[in-house]
Amino acid sequence: MCCATTFRNWQRYSCGRRGKVERGGKHYCGIHDPAKKEAKRVAMTARINRIGRRNDAERAVRDARDILIARICSDVHCGMSCISDGTRDAVAGFTRARNMLLTLEGEP
Repeated sequence: MCCATTFRNWQRYSCGRRGKVERGGKHYCGIHDPAKKEAKRVAMTARINRIGRRNDAERAVRDARDILIARICSDVHCGMSCISDGTRDAVAGFTRARNMLLTLEGEP
């Protein structure tokens, strides 16, 4: 029998399933196996971190795009015939953010 306890209706119950594996001298079913639970937790954490990195990269691209648009609009509004240094920096920032996002797209 599985040695894990579950909670239901404010009471504790023993699992009642047949023990499949033995860990540390105790028997666990497939649901409550500590090694399986840890592997699931690690996989979920990796997935959440991957999603977070992608969201950060997308936000960086959006912010860089907005800065770039603002710089171009200010150059046009001032009647400048050439590109200012601030606009060049904005283009470089946008390119860096876009490349970071593209590298993250290749991750599984």
